[in-house]
Amino acid sequence: MSTFYFGAKVSQLYTKAVHGAKTKKSTLKLIEDLRSSFRQMIDEASWMDSATRKKALLKLSAITGRDGFDEALNDINVSKVYDGLKGVQSTSLLTNVFLLNKFWTEKELKRILNKPTSNDDTHRLGFDTTLVFK
Repeated sequence: MSTFYFGAKVSQLYTKAVHGAKTKKSTLKLIEDLRSSFRQMIDEASWMDSATRKKALLKLSAITGRDGFDEALNDINVSKVYDGLKGVQSTSLLTNVFLLNKFWTEKELKRILNKPTSNDDTHRLGFDTTLVFK
């Protein structure tokens, strides 16, 4: 239940516990290895003509890789995720579940109904779960 309703906070605690230069270096290497493999697949695709290959390589160069150790998981951004959440207390699990479902449903509906401001596909910080579709 913690990761379902409080994914950003759980992610923040996890990254603080395991984040290190070695882990960051490993994930960046993995991202670069994936990019290199895609480049090789494009280069070896016999069905592509040169114009298509050029467009595919251009698109590949535009892809940005992100690891799970996002700098956005800082205290300010994580607190913004839960901005407006009120009434959760340690006295009633059922009340808390109701309040959390209401909070996330309203937040997701606002996100869905608002016009996107860029070409980015953005998600909540942390473990991604879309409550509206569950």
